[in-house]
Amino acid sequence: MSEERSREFESFDEPASNLPLLDKLDRMIASLPPGDPVRRDLLDLRPHVSDQSQMIGEARQMIEKLEEVIKKVTSPANRIGTFLGATSKDTAHIVVGGADYYCNVDPRISLAKLKKGTRVLVNEAFVIVGDLGFETAGPVTKITEVIGKDRLRVGSEHGTQSLVLQRSADL
Repeated sequence: MSEERSREFESFDEPASNLPLLDKLDRMIASLPPGDPVRRDLLDLRPHVSDQSQMIGEARQMIEKLEEVIKKVTSPANRIGTFLGATSKDTAHIVVGGADYYCNVDPRISLAKLKKGTRVLVNEAFVIVGDLGFETAGPVTKITEVIGKDRLRVGSEHGTQSLVLQRSADL
């Protein structure tokens, strides 16, 4: 290689080790004189290298998509709880499966928009990660007594089993 072509080849800004394979091949082709048989061989090889680079890129994208699917499929199920109220600017009082918890709230969830009685999605660390709104179905019961402004006694008849429940925000 002549000294003039060598200086031209070295004048590229980026080091050759950081370049994609196709760019390295283009640099090699540019460094050879037009009549060089190696240059012709490299020019013939270039479309194949380009196709392989494209195929590798598509394979990487497919692998990334499959990894996302695997992550979703293997992640644990979330629990559903009932929001009872905010205890501070980033914690809440909830009930999950009959047990009370004070838990953190994901910063993407607006604690101010959660209403007492709404169902919330809780992850395995008992952090509220979603607002599911109010339950649309459930048992029909009779309110036997209103206790204050936020509690209700429910039951069928006087003297039989009854429950005292907190009133949700929309009742």
